[in-house]
Amino acid sequence: ILFGLNEQKELSKKERNERCSEVLKMVGLTEHRKKYPSQLSGGQQQRTALARAISLKPAYLLLDEPLSALDAKVRVKLRSEICHIQRKLGITTIMVTHDQEEALTMADRIVVMNNAVIEQVGTPQEIYNHPKTAFVANFIGTMNLYRRDDSMYGVRPESIFISKETEYQNLESWQGTVTEVEFRGPLTRVYGCLDSQEPICVDMASDEAISMHLQPDDQIYFHIPKSGIIRYPKQEA
Repeated sequence: ILFGLNEQKELSKKERNERCSEVLKMVGLTEHRKKYPSQLSGGQQQRTALARAISLKPAYLLLDEPLSALDAKVRVKLRSEICHIQRKLGITTIMVTHDQEEALTMADRIVVMNNAVIEQVGTPQEIYNHPKTAFVANFIGTMNLYRRDDSMYGVRPESIFISKETEYQNLESWQGTVTEVEFRGPLTRVYGCLDSQEPICVDMASDEAISMHLQPDDQIYFHIPKSGIIRYPKQEA
């Protein structure tokens, strides 16, 4: 951390040491300040790199996949710390990530790119709830995509519910078969195959899935509110 600060000749030695201590405290590494790099965990090394960058008080902070090499729990903890520090310091931050969850939870604005072309710019809510292209819809989160006539339609797994009833008013109802039931804690993902042979997946509360006793090969209906269906031009396929 001091390596970069030592190049700032306008700062006294005391000021450099104080700033070093300040950023170490900010990233929660004060008690590890005497350790060698090899004695630090992956998360601690990433926090050290962040401290080294912010100690110089840059106008912009550029982060390139800063959490990619960390295990899941450390990644969640560190992304929260990065957001806290970024807001506290007010530094404009640009972060590159292929992790959609990171983008949705950390960003104020998201730029979705496809082969160096910007597909959409917006808030996390806009990107997720109102994806402008089929690529954005499929890239951010999970999207069921279907061809119908001259268009492509998309619907999020959480917008679909299932039952053994054939029809519900004001809902699209498609018949199909359960192919797999995947428990994910509070949510269960149900994979199915429509009678049209198209795959479909649904996210539902695990308690509800258990009460329905869903099993592979069960014949069910997938019900979709018309407001949850997004239409895209066919050429986007």
